[in-house]
Amino acid sequence: MTFEEIVRAPSIGERHDSADPRLADIRVRRIGGFPRHLVFHRPAGETDDIVRGLHGARDVGRILDRLAEAEDQDRAHEPPPAPVDPR
Repeated sequence: MTFEEIVRAPSIGERHDSADPRLADIRVRRIGGFPRHLVFHRPAGETDDIVRGLHGARDVGRILDRLAEAEDQDRAHEPPPAPVDPR
């Protein structure tokens, strides 16, 4: 039920407490029926991007730090935008 709730209300959940500005918009919510499991999501317009599901005993901070580093690497390898036709 948690994923359906996130789709209906993208701002649902609490902000994840992180000093890393790359993770400032991450929200966290417990997964219904699994009290020790968490879903991390990021608001993206009218819906959310599900970032990761984790057991609460894991080192959440370290895992999300690695995620932010991977996202940075992905952005560094994106092709430059196409030139705009000045006409």
